[in-house]
Amino acid sequence: MDPSPVIQINFSFGYLSAELKSPVKIPILDAVARLATAFKWEITGDLTWDLKHNMSLVMTNSGISNFHTETGLSYEITEILKLKLSFKHDYVLEPVADQDGRLPKNSDLQSIASLWIELR
Repeated sequence: MDPSPVIQINFSFGYLSAELKSPVKIPILDAVARLATAFKWEITGDLTWDLKHNMSLVMTNSGISNFHTETGLSYEITEILKLKLSFKHDYVLEPVADQDGRLPKNSDLQSIASLWIELR
């Protein structure tokens, strides 16, 4: 066991080709920059904390830029039984109205508790 935290950073740049879902279909061809970071720390042999953050910035249509953050604690109850408590946050800078004209919230939060069996 190595108790030191691990941090990963990834930056990429490319083009976004999609169709904007709105009452009027709008084709999109735009430049996008993406920054992704990941942090993982094995606090003890049984307890691990991880944090991930992804950010996609659309250059000329900043309204569809989005952010996703996920963090959680994993606990190894036994060799095959695991417990994870996690929290997710999604954010869209300027959400687009749906077909009925309703504008969704730009922020979404989730709390998740999971229990799983790891078969080896």
